[in-house]
Amino acid sequence: MKTNFKNKSWKGTQKMSELNLSLKNLTVLPNNMEDFENLTALYLYVNKLEELPETIGNLKNLSVLDLHGNQLKELPESVKELASNLKELHLTDNPIADDKEAMDKLKSWLPNTNIVFK
Repeated sequence: MKTNFKNKSWKGTQKMSELNLSLKNLTVLPNNMEDFENLTALYLYVNKLEELPETIGNLKNLSVLDLHGNQLKELPESVKELASNLKELHLTDNPIADDKEAMDKLKSWLPNTNIVFK
């Protein structure tokens, strides 16, 4: 069963600081990530995500982004907008974790972030 949130209403989420959508078989995330601008932690581990929306970069307050156990081959360039606050990025068990070039690019975008990929 595939789950997506493209047509869901996120009304009332503006004040949330943590969101855990792990283990939900998610295949996509909404493009309107700016609705979650106050998030400091986003947990999306063990889903079926193959990509993240460009709007992930709007979550400038994130300090933890856990994406381990998905199908991510790359992250959008907008992720570098998270550099000032992102302390931990978990990518273990994603195809991107085995791509040295992609990981080097992420490290250059997020120099102060602990990127967990093994």
